[in-house]
Amino acid sequence: RGAAIAVFINAAAVLWLMMADNPFTIYGFAIVFGVFIGGAIVFLMGSVSVFFGTRSLAELLGYFIGAEVLLGAVFSLVAGVVFDWTGSYLIPLAVTLASFVSAGALALLIRPPVWENAVDEETS
Repeated sequence: RGAAIAVFINAAAVLWLMMADNPFTIYGFAIVFGVFIGGAIVFLMGSVSVFFGTRSLAELLGYFIGAEVLLGAVFSLVAGVVFDWTGSYLIPLAVTLASFVSAGALALLIRPPVWENAVDEETS
């Protein structure tokens, strides 16, 4: 649930940025977004270990974080092109907002797997 909360707060921060009309609202966005995107990254690490185990945790985190960095770089380029075409960041921010809301909804729906070999601590 913590990951969903962090992601939904980031969605609210992006909405806040979309309505920003002075530098102080942008500074507020940067603080809120920075804190909660950091929280989402911590939840990612914990979630990967819960869902996939710890045997290949570093390798899996490398894949996930590498994909995140690659997509962030590509989306930044696309956002710049859209700004050049339209003169506004509204479309890229709306896509970002929709992505955060979707990720938050998925984070609420997903459940950790039950492993067949798992040792029940109450019976051992």
